[in-house]
Amino acid sequence: MSRTTRRAAAVWLGVAVCCGLAAAGAPSAATFRFAPPEGTKQAEVIQTTQTVLAGKPTVRATEMRATLEFRRTGGRQTVSVTVTGGGIGSGKGKQPDPAITALKGLPLTYTIDAQGRMQSVTGLDKVPARLKSGFSAAEVKRLAPLLTAPAILRTQRIEWGNHVADFVERPAKEGAVWVTRSQFPLPDGRMVGYYVAHRISGGACVQGRNLLRVLTMFSTQPNELRSFLGRGAEQALKGLKPLSGQDKVTGNGERLVDPATLLWYDGRSTRRLQTSVQASDGGKIAVTVTMARTYQITQAAAK
Repeated sequence: MSRTTRRAAAVWLGVAVCCGLAAAGAPSAATFRFAPPEGTKQAEVIQTTQTVLAGKPTVRATEMRATLEFRRTGGRQTVSVTVTGGGIGSGKGKQPDPAITALKGLPLTYTIDAQGRMQSVTGLDKVPARLKSGFSAAEVKRLAPLLTAPAILRTQRIEWGNHVADFVERPAKEGAVWVTRSQFPLPDGRMVGYYVAHRISGGACVQGRNLLRVLTMFSTQPNELRSFLGRGAEQALKGLKPLSGQDKVTGNGERLVDPATLLWYDGRSTRRLQTSVQASDGGKIAVTVTMARTYQITQAAAK
């Protein structure tokens, strides 16, 4: 038995002991697939800390709570997402956040195809007006490129790809690696492209489910991902070239994912963007944006 095989066996034995040998055993899926049980409901809490360094640093911490419900309609999967609360800060000291307040109670229904790709979002047409009503005139003007239905849909598709679509049909086994592309949206409407390297490292038992721990690393430079990817780097990085010119994205994260359903549970990520923006005098101002995010997700039984 090879070292890799022994390591994988040890990982899954640990998960089996945690979840119960009869229910756990070996992993149930050779590849990731999007197949949430009908009627599955999740409660999600997302905490985000954004730090902007452009001269004097500014820090903004928010918490958003939402519910998700997974249904199959007409041969296609739908996911209904509704913001239920949140605000600036956390705990008892939270203050209202304009965007969260504006979107609270508005259901958005995502239609997903057999490959796990987002096809459409019902209810999205109401989002721009709601968001604009929560911001000042100056903020609406500054964020105008991001407050249109096409721009919001593009951002939603990027997020869905990062969380679900980029995993479909990837190998669900210890040590597997792959690289995908993502984008970081800027207030002026530009999108900064970067690579996301994934590596499966161990498993865990959460709420009675056998989960895989997926580590991620972000970079605009493929060579910076080489050591993270290990032995699989040569194949995973084949043909990839540096992205985004003078802009730079770095960071890392991890998440726990059920490979049989592509429902994921807890996770965290930190992305750092280094870019420049136009100054009022026509010059350029160097800006660094750091986005740290944690996800806490609990799942209710399917009905």
